[in-house]
Amino acid sequence: MAILGVLVAVAIPNVSNFIGKGKTESYETELHNIQTAVMTMLAESTTGLLTPVTTATDDMDTVQTTDDTPLVLSGYVTGLNTDGTVKSGCTYKFTADGTIVQTMLWLSSTVLFLPIEVRSHPLFLFGRWAPGI
Repeated sequence: MAILGVLVAVAIPNVSNFIGKGKTESYETELHNIQTAVMTMLAESTTGLLTPVTTATDDMDTVQTTDDTPLVLSGYVTGLNTDGTVKSGCTYKFTADGTIVQTMLWLSSTVLFLPIEVRSHPLFLFGRWAPGI
């Protein structure tokens, strides 16, 4: 019985770390996918600008270009819920130039993690500044 207790004591923290790492990677992937979709949408836009979204949202139907017939972000992002919302639980803000702020709130059974914001600019890709894109 003591051996089983030691195994459980070692296994539970490792499983928790594994799950936490998976969530972090899924948030990073979602941000990258949304950033790529925004860049594509802005490239196809005649104005090259978004209507700013200053209140954090998980609804990609609310993100649109300033064109006479606006392009809608949900049409450029795959893997959304049928109502146009993201699946991760993260929320996003968008500036006119395509800068994105991702906010995530992590919950676990013992700890409430404060919201974390990650900022992504369309000219900053893959960890490098990419002027002229």
